[in-house]
Amino acid sequence: MRLASRSLVLPTGLQLHLLHQPDARQAAALIEIGVGSHDEPEGWPGLAHLLEHMLFTGSAAYPDAQRLMPWVQGAGGRVNATTLQQRTAFFFEIAAPQLVEGLARLLDMIAAPLLTPATIAREVAVIDAEYQLLQRHGQTLSEAALLDGAAQPAAFRRFHIGSRASFGQQSDALREALRHFHQQHYHGGNMQLWLQGPQSLDELEGLARCAVTGLPSASAPLAPSAPPRLEPHRDSLLRVAGPARFWLSYLLPHSEQALRDSVTLAREFALDDAPGSLLETLRSQGLCDALSMKWLYLSANASWLALVFEGEKLSPDKAQKIEAIWLTWLQALRHSSAAQRAHYQALAEERFAQLSPLDQLRERAFGFAPGKADPDALIRAANAACATRLFSAPEIAGDACCSQGLTLHRQRWRSATVEPVQAAFAFYPLSTDVA
Repeated sequence: MRLASRSLVLPTGLQLHLLHQPDARQAAALIEIGVGSHDEPEGWPGLAHLLEHMLFTGSAAYPDAQRLMPWVQGAGGRVNATTLQQRTAFFFEIAAPQLVEGLARLLDMIAAPLLTPATIAREVAVIDAEYQLLQRHGQTLSEAALLDGAAQPAAFRRFHIGSRASFGQQSDALREALRHFHQQHYHGGNMQLWLQGPQSLDELEGLARCAVTGLPSASAPLAPSAPPRLEPHRDSLLRVAGPARFWLSYLLPHSEQALRDSVTLAREFALDDAPGSLLETLRSQGLCDALSMKWLYLSANASWLALVFEGEKLSPDKAQKIEAIWLTWLQALRHSSAAQRAHYQALAEERFAQLSPLDQLRERAFGFAPGKADPDALIRAANAACATRLFSAPEIAGDACCSQGLTLHRQRWRSATVEPVQAAFAFYPLSTDVA
């Protein structure tokens, strides 16, 4: 069931997206700021990530225990944030009657963070500990290796997690850099706010209009970033702990708006494990056990999509067979019928409806929310796109190199040219099932 929705732009320049979910007991809010790790000033790697942390440490109207994170957690809700390459998002979910109080805290911390020296020092230590852990995190290392395949812009290879060393010893300079970055980018014209709950659309709009009054108005937007350009030799083998994985990624020269609905529907086809499906075919041939999709990068002029195939007995040779079967399946998808597309669209909407309000907002902002689409846009884009391949496993031998501040043990992978293979796939309902 599609939710009643409304989108508008407020006088501050903030884009507002409202969703009325009449049967919900929980309500959720997500605010996205159009700035991320790729926008950090030279000399301050990790500054966007540090500012994300700092906003949770207290604001003018809600310091100490009244700030958003302990308040939401104390009420049994969920709260978190994420810093991506070109956006930063803060979000929470709570019992619906408490949405107004949570929203007031969220917007106050966005507009008026305290940024005290003591909390800066504390969060620098937290981020440094996080950095130490991420240096051994398989998914983080794999994504870094894939993104290292971008020749331009250089921001894809730049350190962005942050550490005690990168932030330096000059606390006053760091505090000033945080303040300037906040003032430059955290304004209404650079924000989108999503609200979802059982409140009516008019009630949600009223809550938003009241809460955003403290936000600075729109100012000059960031200049569009240059679209990524890939290195000619970018396929690699990578040593990481955990199960073997084959990452097949596509740098798509299309905006996220042009592709996300199409990718979501194709993803639903791909995740099906019924007889004759892509996943069942791969499993029956002993090639992999699981398949997932992940956005590596989303922007106004490019999208970078990764397929992740996982299996205990996965090998580089099997990875090439997987890609051949995937290419054949992708072309078969072009011939799926309108009834079959409607069937998988319904499955995507059913899967989405099972998510909590917060998880639905996260999918809408930077994930896989279903919309009105067919998979043809993705098929055309993938056929014309540059692909990057990465095979990761514990037994890989490789030389150590550094990218994004992480040590990668890898070697170049001279994978053979892959062509589609002969294979028959089934999409549902089967044509014989259609009256």
